[in-house]
Amino acid sequence: MLLSNTVGLFLLGVMTGWVVDVNFISAQSFLLSELEPSQGLVAIIGANLAFSFFLGLIHRHRFKVKFSVFGACCAAFFLVLLFGLQLPFLGSETRGILWLGVSIFGSGLFRWINDDLAIKHLNPGQAEASFFYLASAREIGTILSFLTLRFWTEGFAPGQMIQVVSVLIVGWLALVLAQFAPRANLEIQYGSREGAKPPALDGKDARLFIVFFLLMMFFLGLSHVGQEYLLLLALKQNVSSFEALKDIQAEYYLVASLLVVALGPLAARWIQSRRSSPLRLLSLYAGVMLLFLGLCWVHPVFFSFIALEVGQVVAKSVVGEPGCQMIYAAFKDGVRNRLRSWGVFFFDSLAGLPFLVLLPFLASIGAAEQVRILLPMAAACVIAGAFLAWRARLRLVPTLYGLFGAADKESSILAAQALSYLRPKDFTSRMDEMLKSDPKNLLRKTIILGLAYSKEAKALDAVVREFQSDKEEIQLAVLDAMRVFRNYRALQFAVDVMSGRVVSKSLQVRVNASRLIGAIYGRRAIPFLLRGLEDSDPRIVANTLETLGEFQDRKLIGFFEVLLAHSVPRVRLNALMAVSPFRETRRLYREGVASALRTRDPAWIASSLYVVGRLRDSFFLPLVERLLDTPLAENPRIRGGLAWALTRLGDARGFERFATLVADAQGGEESATLMHFFGQLPPETRFEAIERLVRRGGDASSVKSFARTLRESSLDFHRELEYLDLLWRSGHGGEQLVDCAV
Repeated sequence: MLLSNTVGLFLLGVMTGWVVDVNFISAQSFLLSELEPSQGLVAIIGANLAFSFFLGLIHRHRFKVKFSVFGACCAAFFLVLLFGLQLPFLGSETRGILWLGVSIFGSGLFRWINDDLAIKHLNPGQAEASFFYLASAREIGTILSFLTLRFWTEGFAPGQMIQVVSVLIVGWLALVLAQFAPRANLEIQYGSREGAKPPALDGKDARLFIVFFLLMMFFLGLSHVGQEYLLLLALKQNVSSFEALKDIQAEYYLVASLLVVALGPLAARWIQSRRSSPLRLLSLYAGVMLLFLGLCWVHPVFFSFIALEVGQVVAKSVVGEPGCQMIYAAFKDGVRNRLRSWGVFFFDSLAGLPFLVLLPFLASIGAAEQVRILLPMAAACVIAGAFLAWRARLRLVPTLYGLFGAADKESSILAAQALSYLRPKDFTSRMDEMLKSDPKNLLRKTIILGLAYSKEAKALDAVVREFQSDKEEIQLAVLDAMRVFRNYRALQFAVDVMSGRVVSKSLQVRVNASRLIGAIYGRRAIPFLLRGLEDSDPRIVANTLETLGEFQDRKLIGFFEVLLAHSVPRVRLNALMAVSPFRETRRLYREGVASALRTRDPAWIASSLYVVGRLRDSFFLPLVERLLDTPLAENPRIRGGLAWALTRLGDARGFERFATLVADAQGGEESATLMHFFGQLPPETRFEAIERLVRRGGDASSVKSFARTLRESSLDFHRELEYLDLLWRSGHGGEQLVDCAV
């Protein structure tokens, strides 16, 4: 392995966008300079159909080699096809059609390989965001393709452009083989559990939902094909030379890419924070398309058709695809994969077939007449797609309610999450009924958070009632829901928990209540939080200091300085952490933490290690390293904090020490301490620690013991447990960890 998998996949995403866009723009420019737009459309439709059948064939077979090796072989075969385009007996017409078809096929191929490598080589904490950052990486590749076409390859002939694309593919292949092919880079084998069967969707509602959804994808795809053909017509009518076509396509691809990079994160944050319905996103996509189609109808000039293409790319990436992905995510395993593959087939492949029938008629009339026919047709298809999305939603809700009440836990959880986005009229009452039936903890937490997005008073009543649970994780979930409600009742409840008027299961719950107050009201919450500094429990004082320190308000320095001489190590160290951001007190902070690290007292060292790890302050790394060479490093009170601090600093020795802690844990208080430090790590770091533990190749009994510890912990580590089991099976021929089911 040359790099971390995250960095390697990001670079591969950049290379993918670079290869795909340079190849497609060059191929389409060559075809339009030699042939008619109708022939280009035939090549595009044929390539999409071929790629759909290719994926279907691949998914029906399992290969014994690593996916990275198989993907590299596919890319090498594609490279051979590309070289074949330069055979001397191919005429310009044949070469133009084949090159565009090969470029479309390659676009799907390289993106598919890139996405599957992300799934197989990233842990769940990273994989959830991988498709967004891979999309961003490809947009960077689009920017590189613009620079390539405008400056590096200016004046290049078509044959030279094929050679440039070939060089880029060789670089792409080298990165895949060097980064992902080595045996040490473990490939995760999802779905390898023996006896697992994909769930089936039964019932009239489920079948009608699938029909309406696929029809929606077909009509939206039909509109998309029509818009692509309109662009080909506009390019052919206004630009003729190969070089000019390359330049103008590179320019509007660049504009679309920059807009996606700018708007994509904003849209993702909006979707997540508001739990926007997929129907709303698909309706927004349809509205944007109608707006640009109307512009082309009112002003049928070249710029309008370029704007239509840019709008199509941006709307599809920013709201269209996320809307569809949210619908796919409502289902488990096999159903999700089948629905996604059918949707892609209907949108990208099947929607092109009607145009093959229309092409002889379109070729017999002039370009202006074609525009007058295609514009209203594309608009009608968009409207039909939006209507079918609404019809699909009407069937999706009862389908999800059916899964919500099913015995399969994962299906119930996914259905509850999807329903919280759709929020049907009876959502609150149905969720409240389920809570009263005492569901499993994970489903209960999902329902609690989902109810918060309904914003109804009776939903808040149901969530507050759940705080009576004797489970710490349920009480923490209630506080997370209060963060979403963000009203006066939620604030009052958090104040009551923090002050102890509402009895909480643990100190961590009270700490989270204080953080919740700060998150809801920002600096206006400081007067409420200052009460925590007067609490008789030093742990409350220490955690209040940590919360107040996050505001980085100079007016609070006086409150912090009062506690810098406190006798309790955790309080004094947290006061030092609170004054660390300010220039006038930074020296005081560094001297205080350094002094604590140099003592021989385990309590002071443990508290200082927490501060170092919490702030990820590498200034103290030499002192932490010095601890490693002393007997104190094996002190029970220091071992966990030392592993935690090193891990937070990104030091590989932290992960190694964590693996040692796992191997040495004997249960009881020792395992509880391990889970305490493990739970304080960010989710992605916990997944990385598990990955390193399995790859370390240590004693199988320690790994199985850790699996039981995760399962029996009072905290919720179900995702970490499932990932541990998944990695273990991937590296041990499908063998399942003993007694590790959630």
